[in-house]
Amino acid sequence: MQHLEFQVKRVSQLNQQVYQINLLPPVGILVDYHAGQYLELLIDGTAYPFTIANAPGQRELELHLGVSEKSEYNMQILSHLQKNNSIWSSQPKGEVWLKPQLNQLSMHDPLIFIVAGTGFAQAKAMIEEQLKHQRNDLYLYWINRDSDSFYCDLPNKWAKQGLLKYHPVTRDKLNCDYLPLHTLEDRITSEINDISRIQVVTCGSPNFVYSVLDGLESKGLKQEQMMSDVFDYAPRQDKQFRVLSLSENVV
Repeated sequence: MQHLEFQVKRVSQLNQQVYQINLLPPVGILVDYHAGQYLELLIDGTAYPFTIANAPGQRELELHLGVSEKSEYNMQILSHLQKNNSIWSSQPKGEVWLKPQLNQLSMHDPLIFIVAGTGFAQAKAMIEEQLKHQRNDLYLYWINRDSDSFYCDLPNKWAKQGLLKYHPVTRDKLNCDYLPLHTLEDRITSEINDISRIQVVTCGSPNFVYSVLDGLESKGLKQEQMMSDVFDYAPRQDKQFRVLSLSENVV
């Protein structure tokens, strides 16, 4: 089956601009996917991609939807989900998932997630999957515009349990790193001596992803060490996306 009709089980507001969507597939069906993949919600003939925010093995799927007055499409999606009991979706797809059969990385090498805004959904699913295998050397850099934009406290719980190293990053100094003083690439290389051993997963806008890539490449990272859906849907050609420093608030 190329498409499934999901029950919209719950639409929950997590903060002023983010909603959690919980979907249930038809009875007897457990959706097969890899942590890091996404599905496309089909609304009025248009497909809207959303990363699945929970690890495989659960019947219920979790999505994160960011909304604002500037995002007309997302407001329409939210309204549709609130008014309808079901929605059609594509089967999960995407190449950003860890492929152990390809020896993509050792379980002992550092795995770094650098995400902006609701890009946290992808990191959440992949981290949950790695924790099933008692994976260590996990790092999460979650970047938002201000401290109120961190809509999930789960990373703090993971960090307190010693399961990963977590850095919330924003211009707001409160309980966060301060970008103009600590560039992301410098912070990473200060924690990890051998950057040739790391694998990076990045989720955000194309400008954000390419600015992260450029910063880490300046420290010796190779692009094949980084995974991002952006590389598939928005390949950079002839410097199509301008290079931004992270201190320019690229979230």
